[in-house]
Amino acid sequence: MELGRWLRHAFAISIVLLLHINGSLSLGNHHANLTTRCLERERGALLAIKRDLMDEYNLLSSWGSEAKKQDCCRWERVHCDHQTGHVTQHHLGGLEVISSLGEFKTYKYFKGIVSPKLIELQHLEYLDLSHNFFNANQIPALIFSLFNLRHLDLHYNGLTGSKIPELISNLTNLRYLDLSENFFEGDTPYHQLGNLTHLQYLNLGYNDITHGVENFHWLPHLSSLKYLDLSWVGMIKASDWLETINKLPKLRNLTLRFCSLPPPTLSTLSHINSSNSLVSVDLSGNPDVISSIFKWLCNFNTTLVHLDLSSNQLSGLIPDAFANMSSLAYLDLASNQLSDLFPDVFRNMGSLEHLSLSSNQFSGLIPDAFANMGSLAYLDLSSNQLSGLIPDVFRNMGSLEHLSLSSNQFSGLIPDAFANMGSLAYLDLSSNQFSGLIPDVFKNIGSLEHLSLSSNQLSGLIHDAFANMSSLENLDFSSNQLSGLTPDVFRNMGSLEYLSLSSNQLSGLTPNAFANMSSLAYLSLSSNQLSGLIPNAFANMSSLAYLSLSSNQLSGLTPNAFSNMSSLAYLYLSSNQLSGLTPNVFRNMGSLEYLYLSSNQLSGLTPNAFANMSSLAYLSLSSNQLSGLIPDAFRNMGSLAYLSFSSNQLSGLIPDAFRNMSSLEHLDLSSNQLSGLIPDAFRNMGSLASLSLSSNQLSGLTPNAFANMRSLVELDLSSNQLSGLNPDVFRNMDSLVNLDLYSNQLSGLIPNAFANMSSLARLYLSSNQLSGFIPNAFRNMSSLEYLALSSNQLSGLTPDAFRNMGSLSYLNLSSNKLSGLIHDVFANMSSLARLDISYNPFGGGIPASIGQLCSLRHVSVLGCNLTSGQLSEFVQGCSACFQNSLQSFDLSNNHLAGSLPNLTSVSSLEVLTLSKNKLSVLDSIGNFSSLKQLYVDQNQLQWMIPESIGKLSGLYVLDLSGNLLSGRIPEGIG
Repeated sequence: MELGRWLRHAFAISIVLLLHINGSLSLGNHHANLTTRCLERERGALLAIKRDLMDEYNLLSSWGSEAKKQDCCRWERVHCDHQTGHVTQHHLGGLEVISSLGEFKTYKYFKGIVSPKLIELQHLEYLDLSHNFFNANQIPALIFSLFNLRHLDLHYNGLTGSKIPELISNLTNLRYLDLSENFFEGDTPYHQLGNLTHLQYLNLGYNDITHGVENFHWLPHLSSLKYLDLSWVGMIKASDWLETINKLPKLRNLTLRFCSLPPPTLSTLSHINSSNSLVSVDLSGNPDVISSIFKWLCNFNTTLVHLDLSSNQLSGLIPDAFANMSSLAYLDLASNQLSDLFPDVFRNMGSLEHLSLSSNQFSGLIPDAFANMGSLAYLDLSSNQLSGLIPDVFRNMGSLEHLSLSSNQFSGLIPDAFANMGSLAYLDLSSNQFSGLIPDVFKNIGSLEHLSLSSNQLSGLIHDAFANMSSLENLDFSSNQLSGLTPDVFRNMGSLEYLSLSSNQLSGLTPNAFANMSSLAYLSLSSNQLSGLIPNAFANMSSLAYLSLSSNQLSGLTPNAFSNMSSLAYLYLSSNQLSGLTPNVFRNMGSLEYLYLSSNQLSGLTPNAFANMSSLAYLSLSSNQLSGLIPDAFRNMGSLAYLSFSSNQLSGLIPDAFRNMSSLEHLDLSSNQLSGLIPDAFRNMGSLASLSLSSNQLSGLTPNAFANMRSLVELDLSSNQLSGLNPDVFRNMDSLVNLDLYSNQLSGLIPNAFANMSSLARLYLSSNQLSGFIPNAFRNMSSLEYLALSSNQLSGLTPDAFRNMGSLSYLNLSSNKLSGLIHDVFANMSSLARLDISYNPFGGGIPASIGQLCSLRHVSVLGCNLTSGQLSEFVQGCSACFQNSLQSFDLSNNHLAGSLPNLTSVSSLEVLTLSKNKLSVLDSIGNFSSLKQLYVDQNQLQWMIPESIGKLSGLYVLDLSGNLLSGRIPEGIG
């Protein structure tokens, strides 16, 4: 309903256009007046096509070799010429299925391959293979031999390939071509498309055509074109786009969404043979399309019905000439920089049904020009700076179905201007400054389905504010100042499905506050001041699936607080003051899937606290005061996938604490007081993918602590007191990807400590006491991408310390005692992109081997006592590929003195940090042409900032603080 009549307009336009393009081509099988049966050869070809397809939805049930199915011209999805019997149409497109509520659509589709027998249907004029999942990634070449094709639809097929095949030019009879929503990339043979001179419909949108269109020299050859969609095809170089479009005399629908269009050039436009029949134009998502485009669009003031210029950089005023667009039914100017509503610009737009002006810079009052827009069904003025009182302009807009005024600065009381809007289905007044009581102005809008008043300053409700609103489905009062609810305020709201009262000042609920709300599925009362729940507050809410009571002051729950809530799937009780759970408080909640009890004051759990919660998948008990686990507290919770005990006071685990939790995937025991692990504590947890034991007091791990955890992907043991690792502690953990041992007391690594961890990608060993490496400590870790060894006591590295680590992209060796690095220590690290060797006492400068790493993008050498001479020597010895790839170089807190280091040969450098050195001269700064960020703070720079710094056109961060500079700032900065 809220889409309004503009949708019917657009739909009618599309249908008329498609029928005009396809002529007499039907959209399905055709049985009438058949005088000739299908040809046996073509029937055999169709059966072969069926055999090669996977028809899981039985869409071709009418096809077969049985006697009653002999005539293929009577099969569904097939159409024959009634005189010759040749198959002329073949409909194999996926079948659209709309959900029962109309909320979403799915497709019944084919899999398999396109049979080579398709080539035998040489009389085909119409072929639709859209919305399928064929095994072939590229367009089958045989299609380009079907020379009689007039209609070819291959959109949404997952087709890939370097480009659209040039053989497309063979199909010279094509009128309709749709290749959209595939994965074509690379160069597209647009010049070949220019050979399809009969083409009336062309859609190449939503592909990944990287090089895009450089010019439109080919497009004027398509003089019959009526529909053109090139959305998401890059056109940044196509400066002639508008001039060429203007030469298509029959064009009716133009869609160029998110194409990086260059600014339109109007001075070169020729009006000879220019298009004068445009009905629909969509140029949204092109930030270089500026307000001058309005001048061109005004040429179509009597034909244009649909116009979308959203998400551009249109600025200033909407020109008054735009007021003559008398035929316009749909106008979207959202997400621009328009700043003023010309009072009369919409006065003559009597046909307008959809208008979106959201996310602009409009300010002031709403003009009364909207009063003349009697056909308007959709109006969105949200996210502007409109202010003042709501005017009476809406009083006579009886056709309006959707109105959004959210995120403005409207103030005062909610007026009665909405009282006569009998068609209104959607009203959003959120994020304004409305105050006072919520009036009864809405009670007679029987059509209203969605009402949002959130994020205002409303303090209360009139008793019958929502009387007679039997159609209301969504109601949002969140983030106001409501302190109480009057009895029966929600009576007769049997259709309500969503109600949010979060972030108010409610201190209590009246009995039966939500009685008779039989359809309610979502209720949020979070972030209020509720200290207790009245018995039966939620009585008879059998449809409720989501209930949030988090961030209140609840100290206890009555035994029947949630009785009869058989449909509840989400229950949020976090951030309250619950100190205990009464037995059976969660009884009969067999549908509950998510239970949040974090940030309370729970000190213990009763036996069977969660009994009979057979569907529970997520349970959070973090940030409580639990000191132990009762046996059988989690009995019969075989469906649990997530369990968190983080930030409690657990000092030990009882044997079999997690017995029978075979579905558990995530277990968080971090920030407790665990000093050891009971053998078999995690027995039979074969599904566990993530285990966190960080921030405990673990001093050792038994050999079988993690036995049989073959599915574990993440293991966090950081911030404990581990001083060593048992040789077999990580045995059989070949699925582990992340291992965190940060901030322990490890003093050495045993040989093969991480052997057989073939999937390990991230390893954290920082902040330990490592002083050396045992040879082969990292052997066979070819998948490792991230290795952190900072803040240890490493004084040297063996030549093979990082051998065979070709996937490593991040290496942190900072804050150690390295005085030098062996030349070959980084050999074969072909993927290393980020290296940090800061705060090491290198005596001979930066190791030369670093300058040979062609993949490096970021290097940090802070606090290494580096001199200017040593830096120059390093740069001179760097390979060309290093100089062309380095983007960030941090040399702060060294002994660099005098002039700025000569780093101009590092042509790709974007971020240079020279803080806390002794530099005194910046004269060569203008030579760093690629710099975007420069930090030279806390040096010894004197006198004036050099003028050459203004040459750095890409510079957007410059820090010269803590120096002795004076004079004016050069032009060009900022």
